[in-house]
Amino acid sequence: MTEFPELLNKFIEQKNIHIYSMAKYCGLDRSTLYKIIKGNRRPPSASVRDKMACFMHLTPDETRQFEQAWEISFTGKLTYCRRKSTEDFLLNFSDGFSDMPVKKSYFSKELPADSPCIAFSEKDSFPAYLHAMLKKESHSTGGRMGFLIQPDYRFLFHLLSGPEFFNSTVRIDHIFCLDQTEQLSETDEYCHINYLKQLLLPFKNGLDYHPYCFYDNIRTHFSNLNLFPVLILTEGSALVSTSDCTRGILYQDPATVKMMWKLFDTYQKSCIPVLRRSQKSFDKLPWECTPSYFAADKSFPCFFTKPALESLGRLDSLKAEALKQYIPADFRFLKGALAEASGSLHLYAENNVLYLIFDDIRNTPVRLSLHEPGLLSAFEDYLTHIPAKFCQDSFSKC
Repeated sequence: MTEFPELLNKFIEQKNIHIYSMAKYCGLDRSTLYKIIKGNRRPPSASVRDKMACFMHLTPDETRQFEQAWEISFTGKLTYCRRKSTEDFLLNFSDGFSDMPVKKSYFSKELPADSPCIAFSEKDSFPAYLHAMLKKESHSTGGRMGFLIQPDYRFLFHLLSGPEFFNSTVRIDHIFCLDQTEQLSETDEYCHINYLKQLLLPFKNGLDYHPYCFYDNIRTHFSNLNLFPVLILTEGSALVSTSDCTRGILYQDPATVKMMWKLFDTYQKSCIPVLRRSQKSFDKLPWECTPSYFAADKSFPCFFTKPALESLGRLDSLKAEALKQYIPADFRFLKGALAEASGSLHLYAENNVLYLIFDDIRNTPVRLSLHEPGLLSAFEDYLTHIPAKFCQDSFSKC
């Protein structure tokens, strides 16, 4: 992403802009504009920014870049990208399943019947063995799977969100590492939110899935002398590999698999749950009868859609009056694309826990409690600074 002064300079040079003329058009003196261009002064107000864009005859795409660079100059790149990633998560929540190109060779292997230990170094071997293991275990009665792998290994979630796992009752425990500091991906997406997108796929497919995390410096953790930091377990197999999933060993010896499970269970006890299926009763909360709004307690801003509040008028007076206790005086209305998207996901915050409520592929309600502090902070920050295009001003309590 380009800094505002750098981008402004680029457009001025590309479009042969006369500095004095633009300064006069924008109501600035020339020395002030030069300081802005050189980065020696904070970027101008939004109205002056828009005048600059108009004077330079920026295209829609250039205008978007210009506004983005301007916003980053005030919020910082990390904050900007975190909010954009959170917004993208909310807007696209209904996109239910992993969609990625998959090689046919990933589905070409079967688990060898009489091979207690198989070493591999071919790039396609890890995903192929992974598929074979999960396929065999997916519909076993009382089965269990254990994963020690980062959520950005998308092929795993492609499998978990696919038809082979439909109606599976296997318990899945997943351990992964979260960075001790906030990080952006190579494409400037907020890593914690990217992980959350993947972690929700098994829940959307109705699986008995339990994600846990531990904290470390991810780059250090996976680049130091850890021999095989990736581990995939089923009742009958253990698959270990290097962090890039290109070299490893498949174990099918019962004693070895049992030992791996003991190690995995020891690791899990040192981790914290990221998402849990919640037994909390939401019967008295408004989304039971008004299915299109976000709700939150005092620590989070509160947003509704107009249809949600209008539906209160269609309830009997006692129930409607009871529901109004959850509507704070300073709520705001959602509008636009975010209002439309809110029908797929409800958020409710209470006692430093964020509840995510949605329907899985069978239209069965899923109620998850989110405990991880970094993710909680990301949602609270976005809802506190939600763009004006997605909300209207505060209204009085109904």
